[in-house]
Amino acid sequence: MKPLLRSRFAPTLLLVMGLLSGQANCWAQPPRQKLIVAMHEPVTQRLADASKAFDGASFDLEWAILPGSAAQITALYAKAIDVAYIGDTAIDFEAANSSRDWNTEGAQLVNFASWQWDYLLPGLVTAVRTDRNIQDAKDLKGKTWAFNFGGTPYALYVASLVKAGLTPKDIKPAQMTDAYVASSAFVRGDVDVLSDDYYSIRDLVEAGKAKVMWTSQEVGVPNLAVLVARPQTLVDKHDAIADLLVRFGRYHKWYLDNPQAAQAIIASTLKLSPERAAYYWASNRWQYVSINDESLAAQQKVADLFYSAGALKKKINVRALWTNQFSASTVVQP
Repeated sequence: MKPLLRSRFAPTLLLVMGLLSGQANCWAQPPRQKLIVAMHEPVTQRLADASKAFDGASFDLEWAILPGSAAQITALYAKAIDVAYIGDTAIDFEAANSSRDWNTEGAQLVNFASWQWDYLLPGLVTAVRTDRNIQDAKDLKGKTWAFNFGGTPYALYVASLVKAGLTPKDIKPAQMTDAYVASSAFVRGDVDVLSDDYYSIRDLVEAGKAKVMWTSQEVGVPNLAVLVARPQTLVDKHDAIADLLVRFGRYHKWYLDNPQAAQAIIASTLKLSPERAAYYWASNRWQYVSINDESLAAQQKVADLFYSAGALKKKINVRALWTNQFSASTVVQP
């Protein structure tokens, strides 16, 4: 009987053991994580795909195209994306406008990586149309001034007002949804003044129809790009984000080493001439910037300037808005 009993129950035992083994493997391998990363334009995704820097990543990467910092910040709060790509002062305004004290109760959004652009020409500028009789700062009073809220162009707008000795009450603020809408309004002549990207109005300047009043550097705005996330995302997806930064560095190395291939993708995606694509490529070279005492001191100086000018509703400590826990991942690895 014993051999018969063994033969009768052997298949069942094997099935149970197999199921338990499968469960053990499931327990040993956590589900693969996904990162949804927002960009302002579609060309970064196509360049990244061409570089193959994200092949074999430890996470699944999904790109979201959301023009404008305000749209990306809204998506972060809604948990529709994991990572936003915006200007370095954007969440200063979020912290100052929040009913919570981000310094004592914890930041709702955190900058975890930053980089500096290698501009051939001025990056962000405050410019005026030459047909509006604006010769110096005092002539800006009463003019219609375009900007978009939530990113570095807004910081430039505020800092330019401070430099001019003006407040929003002295002008006609024209808040736009994003940089493209703002620059288009300026090119059409719908507004008198613009605080935004120089590239989008370059033709107008070169034709003598506009002139630059100040660059972002001249009004004290660092103009860094940053990657931002919710604090809990940095905890829950820490390893995936660390891998993301490493691969961003590898992607950009490919970008620098393959200018012709990159410019061809830029031209076809953004419908640019070869000359414009070459300029776009050159102006979008960057390098990671360390998040340290020196860089945070510069950020605090800007925040204090905005507070003194009345642009921030309350004084903030920018250290609560930054983390350098991913610094090791911003060293480019071959």
